[in-house]
Amino acid sequence: MRKIIVILMIIVSFSFWGCNNDEKSLSKNFGVTNIETNISFEDGETKIEALTADDIVPNEEELTRNLKEASYSITSYTDVSGSKILTSRIYAEKGSSFIDICYGLTEEDLQTVFDYFESIYPQYYILAINGNYVYCIGDEDVFRLAGFTSIRNIGTQYIYE
Repeated sequence: MRKIIVILMIIVSFSFWGCNNDEKSLSKNFGVTNIETNISFEDGETKIEALTADDIVPNEEELTRNLKEASYSITSYTDVSGSKILTSRIYAEKGSSFIDICYGLTEEDLQTVFDYFESIYPQYYILAINGNYVYCIGDEDVFRLAGFTSIRNIGTQYIYE
């Protein structure tokens, strides 16, 4: 039991700090970050309950519905520009606010898409690999409006705070 708690604490605390963007600091987190884990003891057994990326990231229908209701223009793609990576990709924008998200990526494609987003988006609120999703979100408003439930992440997350 103690080993599990120690391992979780080490994973959660594993983060790196980077540069500034408009007086905000960029934190670069690798692994499990901002995760809350519930540990309970029932019937003599230890139960560990944690959120998954699917609990945090809105599905395509929810994200599209939410952003259409907020008057965002939405474009859907079946690939990632300039590559042979097939995915369900949604780009939504309203003024300078945007989100670019890819659903259902293979493990082999996650880092390639993340690197591509990092190269085309110099400013953002969050850039992340979370489970089998990669997304770049321009600001906190679109993050909230899209339907994300938390900044919890299982993967790589760059966030300006």
